[in-house]
Amino acid sequence: MMERDSAGFFFVDALSLCQTSGRPYHLEKRFLHNVNYQTTTTTLQAAEIKRQAFLEARRQKLNQKFLQVTRVVKENQARKENRHLLFLRSLELAESKRNHHLEQRRSASKKSVERAKIIALQHHRKYQAEREQLRRHLEERLEKTNTRRLHLLKLPKSSLLKTHKMREKEETKTMSKTSTTTVPSPEKQRKQSWLTLLQAFRDLGLPNPLHRDTWQEFGPLGDLLRKPQVIIITSKILNVALRKTDKECSRKRARVLLTAYMILMCPAEVLQDAEGAQEQQLRTVAKETLENFESWLQLHDDSAGLTAKRSFQDSWRNFYQQFEAWRTKDHDALVNNVFDYCIELLQLKTLLAENDDPSPMMQVEQQLSEVKSRLRQIGGQSALDRLAVAEQNLDQGSVSEDGPSSTPRSPDKIDKTVNPEEFTKLLSSYAPYMSSAITNEQLVHELILDPEFKLQKYRPRSDLEDRVKTMATKAFFDKIAEEYDRGDWQTSIAPLLQDVREQLVALVRPGTAVHSSICETLDINLLEQQSSKNIFDIDKTLTYIGTIMSHICAPVRDEVIHELPHLETMDRLHRILEILEDMTLDLANYRLRALRPHLMPIAVEYEQSKFAEKMGKGDLPNTTQWIAESFKRLYDAAAGRDPEGILPPKQCNPSLDDTFEEAMISLIMSPDLITVDTCPETLVMDRQRLLDYQNQAQAVTMVAALLMLAKNVNTSKSAELHSLSDKLFLLLEDHSTTVDHLAAEIDAAVAVRDESRLMMRSMVDKTLSHSDSLYSLLSRRVGSVLKSYIHSSGEFVTPAILTSYGLEYVDKPLKSLCRSVLALVLHHRQVYNTYYRQIIRNISVGS
Repeated sequence: MMERDSAGFFFVDALSLCQTSGRPYHLEKRFLHNVNYQTTTTTLQAAEIKRQAFLEARRQKLNQKFLQVTRVVKENQARKENRHLLFLRSLELAESKRNHHLEQRRSASKKSVERAKIIALQHHRKYQAEREQLRRHLEERLEKTNTRRLHLLKLPKSSLLKTHKMREKEETKTMSKTSTTTVPSPEKQRKQSWLTLLQAFRDLGLPNPLHRDTWQEFGPLGDLLRKPQVIIITSKILNVALRKTDKECSRKRARVLLTAYMILMCPAEVLQDAEGAQEQQLRTVAKETLENFESWLQLHDDSAGLTAKRSFQDSWRNFYQQFEAWRTKDHDALVNNVFDYCIELLQLKTLLAENDDPSPMMQVEQQLSEVKSRLRQIGGQSALDRLAVAEQNLDQGSVSEDGPSSTPRSPDKIDKTVNPEEFTKLLSSYAPYMSSAITNEQLVHELILDPEFKLQKYRPRSDLEDRVKTMATKAFFDKIAEEYDRGDWQTSIAPLLQDVREQLVALVRPGTAVHSSICETLDINLLEQQSSKNIFDIDKTLTYIGTIMSHICAPVRDEVIHELPHLETMDRLHRILEILEDMTLDLANYRLRALRPHLMPIAVEYEQSKFAEKMGKGDLPNTTQWIAESFKRLYDAAAGRDPEGILPPKQCNPSLDDTFEEAMISLIMSPDLITVDTCPETLVMDRQRLLDYQNQAQAVTMVAALLMLAKNVNTSKSAELHSLSDKLFLLLEDHSTTVDHLAAEIDAAVAVRDESRLMMRSMVDKTLSHSDSLYSLLSRRVGSVLKSYIHSSGEFVTPAILTSYGLEYVDKPLKSLCRSVLALVLHHRQVYNTYYRQIIRNISVGS
């Protein structure tokens, strides 16, 4: 209620407006005391529906997100696969381009060869026409000369003199005109040069090996052959025959050929044993060589000259090898004779030392000085060193002259003429030292092919076998120690000392002071008596044994022998037995080295006889197939170079040496392993050696291919590639090496990026495949270098050729392989040449 006061203000009564405040509107809905139950239930259901709708929306959103991620992953995988397919297509395209390029080069080479053959045929026809024209011209001149001679016979002498002078003037004018107007062609110059050289050789007056009436005696023939002009002209003729250009060895070859005249015509004066088997064979080969040489000189300009030249080259190689073997034997015999003479003078000097008269001693010393000078000339410094060791042994007595040193202190002399029974017995004595069973024939074969061949001590093949051996040895010596402690001397120490005594006696020469000392001191009966009276001192006996061993052992054993006094008794006895086994092996290896020079002259004949005994009259199927395949390859290649069929089939037949070299190279470069069933019968003893050569050839090819790959990826310095080459060879020697190891080494050497490592690994794997064109190309080039080295008898290709072949960084391993293969080829030519020649004779075409 509102009122107005006196002042004119209005008043409102607010008491009626006061009431209790209610809850806020947004909170009022939460309280259900004024809401019925049905309304509440409807609200909860709506909330649940909203909640389910929210969860479903969330679930759909997550599902859409998952589908989106899956799609992105698939797109990324598809892009990777596309890139991989693109990379593979790029590799295939590169491979096809490379093959296309190689095919183009091959086609171009074929066309060049065909064109060269046409040009060669044209030159041949032109040469034949020129020869025919020259022949007609000579016939006309002869006819005119004959007519003029008949006419002049009817004239008086005064007219003859005038006519002769006039004719000389006319010929002089004609020659001057011809010389100023005509220039001979290179072919004519070459022919004229050869005719001049041949005429100079004929003017030397050498005897004709085909006519015995021209042969000379030893004195006049020797004087003739020693003339410098004879040696110079013969060397030039021989260089033409052998296609040699080196001037350093030409005179040596000429002297060897001239020696063939002496061997053929004066065998009694030249050969020490003219009736010996080696000397008879040498004389036969010398005769064959000279006859082929004379035939080639006569047929040089004819079509048969090429065949005669090949025959001479074959016989020359055979003669040169046998001459070198004979010369080595003769040289060794001369050195041994001079050495023995020096020993006799030294002994005489020792006897004259007690004489008061100095004059004989001075004469002996002067003679000894002259003989030493002669020994140095023919034997070199090694012969003087050997003499110095022998002189020292003479000064010290006989203690140190019986045992082997690094080169044993006193060499055992082997008879120069060894009969077959003694030879077989001698070889059989070395067989027990081999780690596996070996025949005498195999031992001889290894000695000839490997100058460094040594008998090896047997070693356990596995860790288990090594542990078993160590445990058995320890148990044996523990038992020996127990028995010795119990006083059982007979079953413990006696057998071991008897074994030590026998080995020491075998190491010294009978009849010497050392031999007598060992027999007396290590008398088993005496030691048994000492043991029965309890006065036997085993340490003193072992000390004596160690002293003797230090006198007769090689210097390489000194260190281990000096350690013996510091060991326990049984350990010392065990070590003594081991060292004696090594010393016995040293002596056996030394005797083999001493046997080798005397074995060389008879090794070929020995192997031939053994092979004939083993094979009997049976055929050689594997060898025949092996030689026939090589013969067919060479024949087809020769026939392919003559598609017009100008040459007769017989002239396409390869020679024996070419066929054998091709067969050996194809065997070594073959990717197939040489098994026992497929190995040629003549190479059975060399099967493991050939497998090693195969591994070496494959290693050289692989390293060359990998280096070419590394060089293409990143051009590196020569020193870095040489270092990489050495590392790759070391990796290939390890059997656990994989492609990943090789790829990792190349990655480190050429700094390959991380993203390119997978590609590099794939390229390395592809390059090492035998079917890869790069590997096949390098393999053929390695075989070509091998064949060239064998064909030239030891002349390695030039660095320029190696660089063009891509083999400049593997030159040392390749040269080592060439030397090994050449030694095997030369030996097999001598031993089995008869069998190979018969096989080729049976399969020759047009013969």
